[in-house]
Amino acid sequence: TWGFDKGMGLPKNFFYVLHLGCGFLLNFTAFNTLHNLTALVYENLGYGSLGYYLLSIIYVCLMLGSLVAASVVQRFSPSKCLPITALGYLLYNASYLAPAFCYQYDNTTSMFCSAGFVYSTAMIGAFATGLCASALWIAQGAYIADCAVENNTESLQGIFWALLMFNMVFGNSIAYIVLTEKQYFGTFFVIMTLISIASVICLYFLRNPDPRESFNEQQENTVKNQEPLWEAVKTKTVITVKMLVDAKMVPLLCIQIYRGIVLTYYSSVLTVIIGDLVVPNPGEDPGVARARITATVMIVFGASAVIGAITTGRIITNFGKRFGVHTVFILGLAACAGILTLKYTHTPFGWPYYIEAMLWGFADSSLNTSLIGLLSSEFEQKEAALGVLGTLSAVVCFGGYFLTSALRHSEPFIMVSIVLLFLIGGYIGTFFFKFKQEEENDTKALLGKSSQLQYKRLH
Repeated sequence: TWGFDKGMGLPKNFFYVLHLGCGFLLNFTAFNTLHNLTALVYENLGYGSLGYYLLSIIYVCLMLGSLVAASVVQRFSPSKCLPITALGYLLYNASYLAPAFCYQYDNTTSMFCSAGFVYSTAMIGAFATGLCASALWIAQGAYIADCAVENNTESLQGIFWALLMFNMVFGNSIAYIVLTEKQYFGTFFVIMTLISIASVICLYFLRNPDPRESFNEQQENTVKNQEPLWEAVKTKTVITVKMLVDAKMVPLLCIQIYRGIVLTYYSSVLTVIIGDLVVPNPGEDPGVARARITATVMIVFGASAVIGAITTGRIITNFGKRFGVHTVFILGLAACAGILTLKYTHTPFGWPYYIEAMLWGFADSSLNTSLIGLLSSEFEQKEAALGVLGTLSAVVCFGGYFLTSALRHSEPFIMVSIVLLFLIGGYIGTFFFKFKQEEENDTKALLGKSSQLQYKRLH
């Protein structure tokens, strides 16, 4: 029953989470497939490091947007913000169409194939996506928290992330089928754009959670703040900034930075390390071969992420949030050890790299399920807490993409060492964090001792 009362079966809010997951599945089938191929695609098209710069623009805008998005989401409700923010992703995905067809037909004379047109449309799309992403993820976390009953937020996050991570399977399966021939390159990007349009339509029909099925008292009070929007934005931005140095948030800062580093790693370093090892088939275009093999690796990544999300959600529900943190740490260590072993034993591309992708899939979905569930359920100001996560992830990704572009992935030891450093630091930091359940247990213990003392005094 995923944490809901066995007597009530599966309520409407459970199915609303499924609806949300399907909308994100469509959105990120398009975006993540292109996102993971961005560096490869623009290099193949002859635009050098443009892909890395676009990703950096996305995360700069995400960083700035995360500071103000919390107030927008709280004022207009998550369900209203979600389809609007998905439009930003649609704009970014559509910006690939012109360069993709230019590459397919080897056209360099058309205005749509000029560097000015390609750069301007791509940067506008990246700018829109970054700003919309900040509100999208805050709205997602707040929406699931509003659907949850007590102690099942992580289970619902696990279901959501399982649906979401199917995008890696679907999107990269399409990429593998379509990108086997250069003549279908443009068709692939048309398919991704149509899927992105479908996600906007799906999220448009998402309903507000039913407050009668939720333990979230704030959800019941949906009366709009009468404060002017600009004043509300300033107020919430101050709250988000203060949250960065809040005594309860500080122990979790390191693990949030780790999340940003992991995102940078698997979307740029891991895919390019694998791409550099690919040997094209006789007569096969090298760029197509790299995209094809990268797609197969990310299919494995996505499939394991689906399993990891559901498993982590159930582990946290049954054994507690502290046990979930242990799971994140163990999987992260295994993934880091795996890539270093493969790289420095000069292992040629083959099944060990698929095992490594599987480990990273488990590690990534476990981290997201645990961390986002924790922030949205352990803090009263959940929108501000999720805004902090978005800001830190954006800052780290911005620096990470420039770093990986500069290193050109020739020495992954530096990046993996950074991943390990923040993984260990984040894990240690969680021991200084007091979960609500632990605080309640401490309070009960103190009350118990007080009652015992009073009993002794009376007798």
